[in-house]
Amino acid sequence: MHGRSLCLFRNLFDRPCYGCGMARALFSLLHGDAAAAWDYNRLAFVVAPLLLYLYIKELKKTIGEP
Repeated sequence: MHGRSLCLFRNLFDRPCYGCGMARALFSLLHGDAAAAWDYNRLAFVVAPLLLYLYIKELKKTIGEP
């Protein structure tokens, strides 16, 4: 959770991109820490439901439901 960023955009231009902190934000959401997720990246509250929808859709396809 701490240390140097791996984001190429951030390292080249010294500005965060829209995806910076997304993995940490989603990790925090999975652990129930909404405040930390908000601090890492606010877009996680949009991305998390979309990922859940895609996961359920693929799960239904795998199981065989229409």
